[in-house]
Amino acid sequence: MAASRTLVVIEAGRAGDAAVDEACAHARRTRSAVTLVGVAPQAVAMHCVSSGEGLNDAILEAVMADLARARARLATSGVEVASRVLVDGCDPPLEEFAATGGFDLILLPSRRPRWVHARHPSARRLSGRTSAEVRLVARP
Repeated sequence: MAASRTLVVIEAGRAGDAAVDEACAHARRTRSAVTLVGVAPQAVAMHCVSSGEGLNDAILEAVMADLARARARLATSGVEVASRVLVDGCDPPLEEFAATGGFDLILLPSRRPRWVHARHPSARRLSGRTSAEVRLVARP
C-alpha cells in the first residue's frame, strides 16, 4: 500500500498555523508525508504603473517566507516535508497540482472566523477535481 500524502495550503495567520499544526498531528498518527504549497498571485500591469514586477516580487517573497516558517515548524517534529510555490500564470493552478499529486488529505485554512461557517475559495473546486478528503481548518 502506498504511503499516505497530505497537502497543506499555506497562508499567513492563525488559520494557516492551525492547518500546519493539524498536518503535523495527522502525519504523526498516520506517518504520512506532508507537502506544503503556497500560492503566489500575480498582479498585472495597470495603466498608472508600468509593471507589477515589484509587487509580484514582494508577494513571492512573502509566500516563500510563510513556507519557510511552516517547514521550520514541521522540521522539529520529524515529519517528512516537501514544499512548493505555485505562481499564478506560470505554474499549474492549485486544483490541478492537487489532482495530479496523489494526495489523500488536503488541509485548507479557513478564511472565516470560527463562529461563521468555515470557507475557503478553493475548497469546492478542489473537492470536484480530486478524490482526496478536503478539510477546512479554523483558526483557534
